[in-house]
Amino acid sequence: MSKLRLASEFDFHLLEMKLMRDISRHLSQDIMENDKKSL
Repeated sequence: MSKLRLASEFDFHLLEMKLMRDISRHLSQDIMENDKKSL
């Protein structure tokens, strides 16, 4: 039980990190596109 919970929390942490990375990548792309539009 505890081992399974540890594994699922670890998977969740990895998923969270991947999500944050994807979000920051999308955000930086949006910012770059907005900069191009404003020029």
